[in-house]
Amino acid sequence: LRCMTHAAARERSGAGQEEPAPLRGGPEGVPPVTTSVTKEVWEGLLSQQQPEVQHASLRLLLELAQHHPLDKLWPLLPALDAALARHRAVDCRALYHELLIRLRERAAEPGAAVPDAPSE
Repeated sequence: LRCMTHAAARERSGAGQEEPAPLRGGPEGVPPVTTSVTKEVWEGLLSQQQPEVQHASLRLLLELAQHHPLDKLWPLLPALDAALARHRAVDCRALYHELLIRLRERAAEPGAAVPDAPSE
């Protein structure tokens, strides 16, 4: 998760590129790091009980919230809310609320395409 967070920061630093450059330089045969993760994987990560995993997941989501399309992040809101709204670790709750604020700010930007609310 930490490697993916660094890759996402690198993608953001290349803003304006058509296709973000993957992070390379690992051992031969190892594919480049990408920040493409399925909704199911995110739900699994967020449902973990280890605060370190949730903290790292939130850090990555905060980085992605800077530049990834909202329609990729919006479907995660129910899983985020279920896992973190009443989390016992204050730092996880704080990161969760920071993420919600960041998503709201992005949604308020002119021309932002906000998807319909997820249905359960």
